[in-house]
Amino acid sequence: MEAAYIAQFGIESLRTKFTAEANNVGNQLTHFIILTSSGTASASELIINGLRPYMGVYLIGDTTEGKNLGSISFYEENDPLNKWGMQPIVSQAFNSLNQSDYTDGFAPDEKYVETLHVGVLGDVHEPMLAKALTRILGHAPARRAESTPPVAVR
Repeated sequence: MEAAYIAQFGIESLRTKFTAEANNVGNQLTHFIILTSSGTASASELIINGLRPYMGVYLIGDTTEGKNLGSISFYEENDPLNKWGMQPIVSQAFNSLNQSDYTDGFAPDEKYVETLHVGVLGDVHEPMLAKALTRILGHAPARRAESTPPVAVR
Protein backbone atom coordinates (compact mmCIF):
# COMPACT_ATOMS: atom_id res chain seq x y z
CA MET A 1 0.00 0.00 0.00
CA GLU A 2 2.81 2.41 0.88
CA ALA A 3 4.66 1.60 -2.35
CA ALA A 4 1.53 2.37 -4.39
CA TYR A 5 1.05 5.67 -2.56
CA ILE A 6 4.70 6.64 -3.15
CA ALA A 7 4.45 5.63 -6.79
CA GLN A 8 1.43 7.88 -7.26
CA PHE A 9 2.40 10.89 -5.13
CA GLY A 10 6.18 10.58 -4.59
CA ILE A 11 8.24 10.10 -1.42
CA GLU A 12 8.11 13.84 -0.59
CA SER A 13 4.35 13.57 -0.07
CA LEU A 14 5.09 11.67 3.16
CA ARG A 15 7.09 14.57 4.58
CA THR A 16 5.28 17.54 6.08
CA LYS A 17 7.31 20.73 6.09
CA PHE A 18 6.59 24.16 7.48
CA THR A 19 7.55 27.37 5.80
CA ALA A 20 9.35 30.23 7.48
CA GLU A 21 7.01 33.20 7.54
CA ALA A 22 7.41 36.54 9.25
CA ASN A 23 4.33 36.00 11.42
CA ASN A 24 5.34 32.55 12.72
CA VAL A 25 5.34 32.37 16.51
CA GLY A 26 8.88 32.44 17.80
CA ASN A 27 10.51 33.50 14.55
CA GLN A 28 12.93 35.64 16.55
CA LEU A 29 13.64 33.13 19.34
CA THR A 30 17.13 31.71 19.74
CA HIS A 31 16.57 29.69 22.93
CA PHE A 32 13.63 27.82 24.40
CA ILE A 33 13.22 26.33 27.90
CA ILE A 34 10.91 23.36 28.39
CA LEU A 35 9.89 21.91 31.75
CA THR A 36 9.69 18.11 31.57
CA SER A 37 8.79 15.05 33.63
CA SER A 38 8.88 11.29 33.10
CA GLY A 39 5.33 11.65 31.76
CA THR A 40 6.28 14.21 29.10
CA ALA A 41 5.56 12.52 25.76
CA SER A 42 4.08 12.75 22.29
CA ALA A 43 3.33 16.35 21.30
CA SER A 44 5.75 17.79 23.87
CA GLU A 45 8.56 15.62 22.51
CA LEU A 46 7.60 16.60 18.96
CA ILE A 47 8.16 20.23 19.96
CA ILE A 48 11.53 19.46 21.56
CA ASN A 49 12.74 17.47 18.55
CA GLY A 50 11.26 19.90 16.05
CA LEU A 51 12.85 23.01 17.59
CA ARG A 52 16.34 21.58 18.13
CA PRO A 53 17.58 22.20 14.56
CA TYR A 54 16.54 25.85 14.82
CA MET A 55 17.41 27.00 18.33
CA GLY A 56 18.87 26.00 21.65
CA VAL A 57 16.38 23.89 23.59
CA TYR A 58 17.11 23.65 27.33
CA LEU A 59 15.25 20.99 29.33
CA ILE A 60 14.59 21.28 33.06
CA GLY A 61 13.09 18.32 34.90
CA ASP A 62 13.19 14.57 34.29
CA THR A 63 13.88 12.40 31.25
CA THR A 64 10.87 12.36 28.92
CA GLU A 65 8.87 9.28 27.90
CA GLY A 66 10.42 8.70 24.47
CA LYS A 67 7.37 8.44 22.24
CA ASN A 68 8.33 9.22 18.66
CA LEU A 69 5.74 6.93 17.06
CA GLY A 70 2.05 7.36 16.30
CA SER A 71 -0.65 4.71 16.19
CA ILE A 72 -4.34 4.31 15.57
CA SER A 73 -6.76 1.93 17.28
CA PHE A 74 -9.02 -0.45 15.37
CA TYR A 75 -11.70 -2.37 17.25
CA GLU A 76 -15.39 -3.20 16.99
CA GLU A 77 -16.81 -0.56 19.30
CA ASN A 78 -20.47 -1.51 18.71
CA ASP A 79 -20.01 -5.12 19.89
CA PRO A 80 -19.79 -5.44 23.71
CA LEU A 81 -18.68 -9.09 23.32
CA ASN A 82 -15.66 -8.10 21.25
CA LYS A 83 -12.43 -8.69 23.17
CA TRP A 84 -9.82 -7.79 20.58
CA GLY A 85 -8.42 -4.84 18.76
CA MET A 86 -5.32 -3.69 16.89
CA GLN A 87 -3.15 -0.66 17.37
CA PRO A 88 -0.62 -0.56 14.52
CA ILE A 89 2.18 1.98 14.40
CA VAL A 90 1.35 4.26 11.47
CA SER A 91 3.84 7.11 11.80
CA GLN A 92 7.23 8.13 13.11
CA ALA A 93 8.17 11.75 13.78
CA PHE A 94 11.34 13.25 12.28
CA ASN A 95 12.67 16.80 12.49
CA SER A 96 14.17 18.82 9.63
CA LEU A 97 17.54 17.06 10.12
CA ASN A 98 15.83 13.66 9.75
CA GLN A 99 16.35 12.93 13.47
CA SER A 100 13.94 10.68 15.33
CA ASP A 101 16.26 9.03 17.83
CA TYR A 102 14.51 9.68 21.12
CA THR A 103 12.90 6.33 21.99
CA ASP A 104 14.70 6.53 25.35
CA GLY A 105 13.38 10.06 25.88
CA PHE A 106 15.18 13.38 26.09
CA ALA A 107 17.49 13.74 29.08
CA PRO A 108 17.19 17.09 30.86
CA ASP A 109 20.00 19.62 30.83
CA GLU A 110 19.09 20.39 34.44
CA LYS A 111 17.76 17.42 36.39
CA TYR A 112 14.87 18.04 38.75
CA VAL A 113 12.36 15.39 39.80
CA GLU A 114 9.14 16.84 41.16
CA THR A 115 7.80 15.74 44.52
CA LEU A 116 4.24 15.91 45.78
CA HIS A 117 4.99 19.45 47.01
CA VAL A 118 5.15 21.17 43.64
CA GLY A 119 4.07 24.61 44.76
CA VAL A 120 1.46 26.90 43.26
CA LEU A 121 1.32 26.99 39.48
CA GLY A 122 2.60 30.34 38.25
CA ASP A 123 4.22 31.31 41.56
CA VAL A 124 7.81 32.40 40.84
CA HIS A 125 8.96 30.15 43.67
CA GLU A 126 7.30 27.03 42.29
CA PRO A 127 10.45 24.86 41.95
CA MET A 128 10.56 24.20 38.20
CA LEU A 129 9.39 27.67 37.20
CA ALA A 130 11.96 29.16 39.59
CA LYS A 131 14.71 27.13 37.88
CA ALA A 132 13.59 28.36 34.45
CA LEU A 133 13.39 31.98 35.60
CA THR A 134 16.80 31.71 37.25
CA ARG A 135 18.25 30.47 33.96
CA ILE A 136 16.60 33.33 32.04
CA LEU A 137 17.41 36.10 34.54
CA GLY A 138 20.80 34.85 35.71
CA HIS A 139 19.61 35.01 39.34
CA ALA A 140 16.73 33.70 41.43
CA PRO A 141 13.48 35.55 40.85
CA ALA A 142 12.39 38.00 43.53
CA ARG A 143 8.88 37.91 44.88
CA ARG A 144 6.90 41.10 44.43
CA ALA A 145 5.64 42.69 47.60
CA GLU A 146 1.92 42.26 48.16
CA SER A 147 0.12 45.51 47.55
CA THR A 148 -1.92 46.71 50.49
CA PRO A 149 -4.97 48.90 50.16
CA PRO A 150 -4.38 52.51 51.23
CA VAL A 151 -5.38 53.41 54.77
CA ALA A 152 -8.18 55.93 54.96
CA VAL A 153 -7.17 59.14 56.79
CA ARG A 154 -9.82 60.96 58.84
